[in-house]
Amino acid sequence: WIALVGPVEVRERARSETMLVLEVHMPAGTRSNEHRHHVDSAGYVVFGRVRAWVDGEESILAAGDVFVHPRNALHWVEALEDSHWIEI
Repeated sequence: WIALVGPVEVRERARSETMLVLEVHMPAGTRSNEHRHHVDSAGYVVFGRVRAWVDGEESILAAGDVFVHPRNALHWVEALEDSHWIEI
């Protein structure tokens, strides 16, 4: 589903014909490669801190923050601390 670097855990929690719910755990210092999805996705950070880059804009997200990756947006994420989020 996504090209990740390092010991990242991705667990599929639910699936339908048009939706996928993932639980992601990313250890500190781990980063995804730049990639795109053919659908919109959104997520909720459960714990940790991540640096998120979406189409040239960078932000720092922490527990309780929400993110959106628009369809076909080039993006990556890096765990600044051990981090866990739910992505839909």
